[in-house]
Amino acid sequence: LSELGAADKIAAIDRHGKVLDSMKNTPVTVAGGMVSREMLKKYRINFAIIWYYQKHLAEIFRKEGIACLVIDPIRLENYPELVIKLGNLSGKKVETEKLNKKISSAFAPLQAAGNKKKSVYIINIAKNKL
Repeated sequence: LSELGAADKIAAIDRHGKVLDSMKNTPVTVAGGMVSREMLKKYRINFAIIWYYQKHLAEIFRKEGIACLVIDPIRLENYPELVIKLGNLSGKKVETEKLNKKISSAFAPLQAAGNKKKSVYIINIAKNKL
């Protein structure tokens, strides 16, 4: 969301979100799989994006009346789909297309390698480091 220019739509993050410079001043409401209900209310959280391995959090959020988007494991093939979902969520269609072009060009050498399995580690796209 930050890379799509929608950082202003991020009310809070989990503790791992602090890795991005743009999130340094964003409050943390989830740490170690634990949710602060007080923080959810304080920051008026109305939507949560969670990883597939945090499905227990979806139940907690939904009980609090918070809609959720559960992110599937990220693979080279589905990364553009994730960006599209986030772009639709944030209303950033033009930015989504630009970011997906940037991602596609960065991953093009890997795609050209064919069906050979390769591990791809995404460190920080914001700084063009893979």
